[in-house]
Amino acid sequence: MFTTRLARIDDATSIAEIQINSWTDRGLKIASIDDLDHMSAQWAAAIQDQQGEGRIIVVEKDHSSTLVGCAGIVRSPNSQNAELILLEVLPAERRQQVGSRLTNACADIAKGFGADFIEAWIGIEEVAAIQLLEGSGWERTGAERLSSGMDSEYLREEVKLHTSLR
Repeated sequence: MFTTRLARIDDATSIAEIQINSWTDRGLKIASIDDLDHMSAQWAAAIQDQQGEGRIIVVEKDHSSTLVGCAGIVRSPNSQNAELILLEVLPAERRQQVGSRLTNACADIAKGFGADFIEAWIGIEEVAAIQLLEGSGWERTGAERLSSGMDSEYLREEVKLHTSLR
């Protein structure tokens, strides 16, 4: 039995651990990942101030009350949009509907903000996240974020997806 709920400050270290495990599983170099204490402190501050900033973090717990995933939504200022800013699931818990429950919780929160759409920038190599969102009815907008590669080539890094809440 899984449970989705709003994040609490005492979840900060678990959220950082989920992020580090997920990033490591996707091949990010450990040297590029902040240390656990630093990340935990950042999450604690973000969670403490989440209502005031229009940012809400949700977590998913398994039957043993271990956090297995996290997601975040932020209200876009002066807009009817919200942005999915975080979606991480422990590698061992993928394909268990954790990501779907987290994105659905974020959609409910965004509706509460009065948002008509949710958008997200997803790394082009994050195939599972793109498939999850597209499988849930999200569509690519055609927008891409590029980075400069060798010989001044531009490399596609992220694609933008969105979905309607109406």
